[in-house]
Amino acid sequence: SAMSDIESELVQLQDWVDEKDDEIEQVKIYRVAKWSSSQRKKKLSQYKDTLADIEAHGEILKLLLSICETLTKDDTIDDDNHAVRTIKQLETVWHQVWLRALEWECLLEQSGERGTKEESDCVPYYSFDSEEGSLRKQITAVNSGGNSVKSA
Repeated sequence: SAMSDIESELVQLQDWVDEKDDEIEQVKIYRVAKWSSSQRKKKLSQYKDTLADIEAHGEILKLLLSICETLTKDDTIDDDNHAVRTIKQLETVWHQVWLRALEWECLLEQSGERGTKEESDCVPYYSFDSEEGSLRKQITAVNSGGNSVKSA
């Protein structure tokens, strides 16, 4: 029957989502800072592949949800609401996994743009102030709004 086929697909999708959920850890900025440039490039490539896989499974999820919603309109099929609830729960976990992988991809892309130097958001620099005749250390920090803030 259609519902048993959907249930079978849901089991496979649930296993896949659980595997990806375990596989993709929370984003850890400090860990990326310790990686070499080649390690970052390799991880970025892996996360791009993972994201493509996640998005492909997202299409399957959407298709199953669409089928189940259509079947809920058919009064002759029992237990279709259970399938819809299961898919919606799966969709929530899928979305969390997708966001986590996307965070990793963004972090790795951003760290790759910085080059091989280990840089932080606060970069000290020195300038000579000719009016005062002194060397002042200034720290430029980028606040969350992206504006440059200087302190002497």
